[in-house]
Amino acid sequence: MPSVKSAFSEAVQQLVEVVGRIPSESWEKPGLGEWTVRELLSHVVGAVEAPVASAGQARAIDLDGAAEYYISAMASPSIHQEVAERARQGVERLGDDPASALRAVADRTLAAIEEFADDAPMSTSVGTVRLVDYLPTRILEVVVHTLDIADAAGVSVEPPPDALSVSLALLGDIAVRQGDGAMLALALSGRRSLPEGYNVLG
Repeated sequence: MPSVKSAFSEAVQQLVEVVGRIPSESWEKPGLGEWTVRELLSHVVGAVEAPVASAGQARAIDLDGAAEYYISAMASPSIHQEVAERARQGVERLGDDPASALRAVADRTLAAIEEFADDAPMSTSVGTVRLVDYLPTRILEVVVHTLDIADAAGVSVEPPPDALSVSLALLGDIAVRQGDGAMLALALSGRRSLPEGYNVLG
């Protein structure tokens, strides 16, 4: 089975490739919700570099896996507003050539990740989690938002299979921990439909 480092690398490399194909006139188009495509990319750049930003002094691990991290992060009532604001604040760093800015961040992050041990502690706003458990959350962010960016810009894309599998497994794990596992299993097996507007991530 490919490692999560490999899956993360594949997801990031595809993001770089997709962003490189975005027409210049698409950057200010609607991206996702209230974000433009440029603001959406700013958010994803933050997800790409988060493992490096979270690495630091050793701390006790207090989050048991990727799903617990995600559920803890989404529990904050203001999480969506905070994420949106960080994305807007990060737009300037993309400069006049967002594709090149992303590529530079991707290169630095992927090089750094290779030097980290799987159990390296990642200090986040909701606790400390092992790298091997944190990367699936970043893979999910990159995979889903690459699809968002491609859709908004009219670019075709098919996620790398390993990265997509990691993303779907994490979404399933989150659903189980939230008590929605049976409902999701019935829907995916064609027995029922999901409630209108259902979102595993809240």
